[in-house]
Amino acid sequence: MECLLCKQKSTTKKVRSRFVEVAKYDTDFCPIHADSAVNSLYYNIFVCPHCGFSYYEDFPRYFPPTTMEIILEKVSSHYVPHHFSKERSIKDAINTYKLASYCGALKKEKHIILAGICLRIAWLYRIKQNKEQE
Repeated sequence: MECLLCKQKSTTKKVRSRFVEVAKYDTDFCPIHADSAVNSLYYNIFVCPHCGFSYYEDFPRYFPPTTMEIILEKVSSHYVPHHFSKERSIKDAINTYKLASYCGALKKEKHIILAGICLRIAWLYRIKQNKEQE
């Protein structure tokens, strides 16, 4: 992948759709996977290991004026390098979504994209059986 912010290249993991078998969906469309070891929700967010910018594949490449500088100041300058390119735990997945939500808010993404990220965070907490956070 190429980071939308810093343009550096890095690798990431993504679950191939042919390996994802959804057994059923909850009433809010949360996918219940047939094999709990393969959860595609864990890998929907891309995290740049260089600058920390995190984004969903639906984020447009366009940055409104001054948002790049704001993200560099509020995220990249404080980012402690992590590599999320390996197998992710549910805790890693939640952290990537939260960071993507913050980056998306700073980037002024559409509300529907931010809402989708927040909904997926709730799903991950449901999988973790943390009703309070869900």
